[in-house]
Amino acid sequence: MTDRPHSLLNDEQVLINLRNSNHYLIIPSYAEDLKDLILSCWKKYDYDRPSFSQLNYILCQKQKLLTIKTDNNYH
Repeated sequence: MTDRPHSLLNDEQVLINLRNSNHYLIIPSYAEDLKDLILSCWKKYDYDRPSFSQLNYILCQKQKLLTIKTDNNYH
């Protein structure tokens, strides 16, 4: 089970961080390659954030690479 986001902060600290667009995220080691993608979703302005189509494309590409790696490990 994973920790809740912002579990180390009290409610007031979370609100201050959200108002200031400060996001503190502990990325599990298995998801380190997704860190930049996750952080890009939190950019202050919506036009700087990836669209759903872009997210879908990136995640599908990662899934294909993972499938290829997994298939190669079984042969």
